Amino acid sequence: MSYTFNPTTHELIKMPGDNEKPVRKPNATPPGTKTIQRYNKGGEVKDMNNVVAETQKNAEFDKKYPPLVKTKALIDEGLVDQKDLQVTFDPTTQLFTNKERSIAFRDYNSASKFNESIGVVRQPIKPPKPFNQFDKRTYPSNQRSEIGLWDHLVEDAKKNPNDPNSKDTRKMIMRDYNNKTMRKYLSDKELKLIGKHKSQLPKQEIKIPTISIAPIQSLTPTTDPVTEELGRRVRENELANQREKLRLANSGIGIFDNRKKFI
Repeated sequence: MSYTFNPTTHELIKMPGDNEKPVRKPNATPPGTKTIQRYNKGGEVKDMNNVVAETQKNAEFDKKYPPLVKTKALIDEGLVDQKDLQVTFDPTTQLFTNKERSIAFRDYNSASKFNESIGVVRQPIKPPKPFNQFDKRTYPSNQRSEIGLWDHLVEDAKKNPNDPNSKDTRKMIMRDYNNKTMRKYLSDKELKLIGKHKSQLPKQEIKIPTISIAPIQSLTPTTDPVTEELGRRVRENELANQREKLRLANSGIGIFDNRKKFI
């Protein structure tokens, strides 16, 4: 016979061994599960809202009336398997549950505190790996749990910004934002969480540069006395030549010269 532990009543429960059957597809069950319970009419369908409420109720009761023997002590004595109680994020229910879904939490904080109370070492949460078609580990189908957990943490950080876990989430997002290679993989939710979404950034005004042009001054040629004198003399010589030509044309010498052209 196999046993399980009910953390709500702190009792060991005997499991019916007659219904245990070997697993035909090991990869279709959680790691370490070698047998399953078979029922003629199917397994019990649990209302996870009731499980969450019951878990919360038991946690408050244990806080008010601490049990004489803590669960951690039963685990240390080997009476209870830690893996049967440890809660992990379930992307199907969007809750933190154990294998049998008899323990359930809605938020990461409560789930982490419960795991720590039974001796589970808290592991740092990392964002899902960016998709790479050459690496199957980055396919969304192979990161379903990691993606679901990360989305849950981002949403929780939005609702509880002052929580220490929320601060850690923002730090991880900011680290990727400061990395130019990783920045393009950040979603709108992640960018809004750290205030770096395009809708949150101040609009940059395009400043048209102004060019100052100095007024154009009229260029007046500088007067050179020598050049002016030469120009004056040239103009006087031209006038003198023109007068001489007119005088000769009207004098007798001019007429005589004109006749010689026709001889």
